[in-house]
Amino acid sequence: MTSTLLVLEWHTLAVGTFVSSLVALSYIDIKTGLLPDIITQPLLWMGLILSVFDWGLLDSKNAIIGAVCGYLVLWLVNYSYWLIRRAQGMGHGDFKLLAAIGAWLGWQPLANILLVASIAGIVVALVIKGVGQKPTPSSIPFGPFLAFGSVCNLI
Repeated sequence: MTSTLLVLEWHTLAVGTFVSSLVALSYIDIKTGLLPDIITQPLLWMGLILSVFDWGLLDSKNAIIGAVCGYLVLWLVNYSYWLIRRAQGMGHGDFKLLAAIGAWLGWQPLANILLVASIAGIVVALVIKGVGQKPTPSSIPFGPFLAFGSVCNLI
């Protein structure tokens, strides 16, 4: 029973760290439009390292695949946008954040996380545009929506 309790405590601590980091990154992204490497990189590595020792939420194979897929999917979207518009569509912090999310949650939920994040982002953009009291921002940070989609996946 003690080992089961210890594992439960590690997982609780791990999930708490993951969610706390997502909250902090969301706040920073809303305020500054940046997702700082000082938080995203340790979050990525923590997810990978915890998975190696079975202290995380999944095995190391799924964590590695999740990190690679998380980074590449947004990189490919951004690169496609750049080919069409010759402009950056999103910041590289979003790639790193989704890589970290993939390291924690695996590759399987990434499509659902992106769907929830995209729908939530569209709804917020429409509300901002519909209210119209403030000038519509030229860009809306995507990090908080990725965090929201990740937390929805955990529930």
